[in-house]
Amino acid sequence: MRIRNSSILLDILQRLLNASHDDLQANDWKLPNTVGHWVLRVQEKGFETFGTDFRFVLHDLKHFCLSPPESRAWDQDGNLLFTAVPYINSDLVVYSGTIDPDFVSYRLGTKLAAPFVGQIFIHPDTQWYNIASRIGMKRYFQKHSKQILDFFSALIARRLKEGKRVLLVSKKNVRTICIRGIQAGLEALGVRGVRVVTDHWEKADLADPKVIPLINYGIVGINLFQGYDAAYCLNGYYVNEQIVNSILQDIVAPEFVVPVRLGTTGSPLRRWADLREPCQQMDVLERLVPKALHHQEMDTVLQAVGRVRPYTSPREVITFQCAAHPHLTYTKEFENLEEARSYFGITGRRYMERDSNEAKIKAARQQGLTQRRAAEALGLSLRTVKRYWN
Repeated sequence: MRIRNSSILLDILQRLLNASHDDLQANDWKLPNTVGHWVLRVQEKGFETFGTDFRFVLHDLKHFCLSPPESRAWDQDGNLLFTAVPYINSDLVVYSGTIDPDFVSYRLGTKLAAPFVGQIFIHPDTQWYNIASRIGMKRYFQKHSKQILDFFSALIARRLKEGKRVLLVSKKNVRTICIRGIQAGLEALGVRGVRVVTDHWEKADLADPKVIPLINYGIVGINLFQGYDAAYCLNGYYVNEQIVNSILQDIVAPEFVVPVRLGTTGSPLRRWADLREPCQQMDVLERLVPKALHHQEMDTVLQAVGRVRPYTSPREVITFQCAAHPHLTYTKEFENLEEARSYFGITGRRYMERDSNEAKIKAARQQGLTQRRAAEALGLSLRTVKRYWN
């Protein structure tokens, strides 16, 4: 049977609008084949009559009929929900340097061969560091941003002096804080003329080491940073339970969704995910929950720093994530920012200011100034001058 007039389609739509929850999840929803010229005429007439308000629902109906029955439901606003799953009827190749084969098989609904599982590609001279601290999380970042950005400013200043180029990575909603913090930190260290840029790459001269690009996690497009020497993550990338569920239980109706919980524990800190109410019937889902979390979080981080090509060229990478790398052991991992400072030999700005003030106060004393005159001349409090006078 073929659809040659609108009455057949209208009848199907009417039955669908009157369908109960059980009717929606029946297996007998079928849509007859269509005649090409009829499809074209309906759309022409629809746009002619209703303009941009017209919507041709035939293709949506086809997806509905092919959707998993357990995904169909009416929401509280009367909208019809269902899942449009991939339809694979030919050979398929998936190219990915991060995704888990078991998880992608679940997403595509078909078993995939993975001949390169266990094969790791990494340049032997790449140095990969990780800061496993909560201060990189959105909840804590702003409070700790000054000390974080001071640390990275000092490291950037050192790399610029060495003639190296650095790519920065940040969450999009704190980019402004990062730009201001990095530029202020570099100026305090005597590095002038540096610009941190976040877009309009074609207008910025990326060959200039004083032009520092800052990209956000998840950015897509042509890569321009494969020649950069380092990639530094200024904060971490984390998601909530809803985001994990968006790729784990998006093929079932809301009443069948099993609650997921996330957490951060251990030493060094690691992210974990599981079902709030695990049971034997959910063993497959329970196995995939951590993989869904990893895909949404760590894979996003790896994609961002991967723009400097650390797997094929000698690079310096610093991630800021409470997670292990899926394929390699970190060159060094730090449980807090102080450990990172100590390892790289970087003094925090507070200690630098303290040392600078101490040297200025000692010089004023040697010149014969009184404590009060020294405080006035240096623009410091009398209390600070007294602290370092001796």
